[in-house]
Amino acid sequence: MDIILLKIYWPEFFLSLSIIHILIFNAYLVNNPKLNFPNLDTVIFCQVGTILFYLLILLLNNDLFGFDYNYFFVSDLSSKTLKTIFVCFCILSFPFIWKSFVLQHLNFFEYFVIYLIAILALLFLANAFNLMSIYLCLELQAISFYVLAAFQRNSLFSSEAGLKYFISSSLISGFFLMGCALLYGSLGSLNLHSINLLTSFLEPSNYELLFVYVAFGIYFIISALLFKLVIAPYHIWFPQIYDGSPLSSTIIFSIVPKIILISLFIKVWSSVSHLLIFSETTLFLIGVYSIFFGLFKALKQKRLKKLYIYSSISQMGLPICALVDNTANSLVAVYFFLIIYLVTSVLLWGTFVLIVNNQKTSSNLKDVNVTIYPIFITALKHLKTHNSTFALCFLFLFFSLAAIPPLSGFLSKILIYSSLIQSCKYEASVLIIYVSVYGVYYYLKFLKVILFENSTLTSHIRTLSVFESKYLALECNIYAFCMFLLLLFCFYPNIVILKCIELSFYPL
Repeated sequence: MDIILLKIYWPEFFLSLSIIHILIFNAYLVNNPKLNFPNLDTVIFCQVGTILFYLLILLLNNDLFGFDYNYFFVSDLSSKTLKTIFVCFCILSFPFIWKSFVLQHLNFFEYFVIYLIAILALLFLANAFNLMSIYLCLELQAISFYVLAAFQRNSLFSSEAGLKYFISSSLISGFFLMGCALLYGSLGSLNLHSINLLTSFLEPSNYELLFVYVAFGIYFIISALLFKLVIAPYHIWFPQIYDGSPLSSTIIFSIVPKIILISLFIKVWSSVSHLLIFSETTLFLIGVYSIFFGLFKALKQKRLKKLYIYSSISQMGLPICALVDNTANSLVAVYFFLIIYLVTSVLLWGTFVLIVNNQKTSSNLKDVNVTIYPIFITALKHLKTHNSTFALCFLFLFFSLAAIPPLSGFLSKILIYSSLIQSCKYEASVLIIYVSVYGVYYYLKFLKVILFENSTLTSHIRTLSVFESKYLALECNIYAFCMFLLLLFCFYPNIVILKCIELSFYPL
């Protein structure tokens, strides 16, 4: 391979060498009896934080673009922007991941080595332009997530979550490979650009049998990608997997891979959607069902973690509906919505981590074997009296998810609705708006519990105050910064929209 092509992927090479280095260095520290087998929680935080920071610097200063001979990986402006945004969200979410890692006493530095391997796989996935390279990157990311889901070895729920993740993802990987086999046998290529060109000239009336094979191959691949995005009805076991996994792993699953996977889905969908009959209607119905299913299940939840999980399924259905109109405006709207949603997700899970942290400190849980109990929604009753600032944060977050102005969530959904209306898809727009308005009920129900229900609070909520000196830590500063972004992007959306325009161009 040409040396210039190697320079294109300097950030990935830097991350690979860093993973090897911290693995060897930390293994030496942990097994060194002279150091009394130290706890490396703070050390690993500094190491991973430094690696992510320098990875972002390398991405920002890497202006070389190109592709290899067989188009397995393509580096262009859109992939560079995508990877930069992806690493930014990794940095924003990392303090909360580390904090929950410490709170649950996982105490194995290998956890963050596996986390960095997953980031490496997703970085390569952003450049992947061949179905075989896409498959390899997806498998590396999935294997890392299997281990993260089952990392809490003394928990049966964590072991069950890892096993379910392994079984379900293995089945879906078989579907993806079957789709690749059918496409390669029919078209002789797995490159997305070649598939787009070949299927443009494929007439169903002239090549009926060939068309059937290609259509089934595309269906298998699209189904696998929807499963990776946790879109109903392809979600299967994911709510149980997310709930049973350690809190740090759940945060990783919910935030880290989303923007890379939705970008991959858009690339594949843009290549093959013109060939499928009723493809737009089918994708729209899947998106609407995901929205409705997530809302319906969220209404029945009593625990905060499960509420977040089903809310994520519901929210991810909206950009799937927007992809019905495969135009530049709709792609910009999808990416804008996704960026705002990820900022909100960092805040939601950050709030959860702060509550869990306060539960431990206020209850004086010093024993590492003591279980941190689930957070129920009813435990937040009358929070405004005891911590009005924290209650106000919940108010902003759920108003943003419910698309109440003047928050960024309102603007992100308006862009999706307007893109559908501009494409004359009025029925689709009305149906999405109706289902979304129905979803406002459970957000307001949650706020009703926090602001208006007067009840005796549990001990882990009574003393909560994010403005006490002991809470002025890094995760609280990140929380405040993300809240600032949520307000800033509503009044100055062009900051994000310009980047979304860069993301919406693919070399097809």
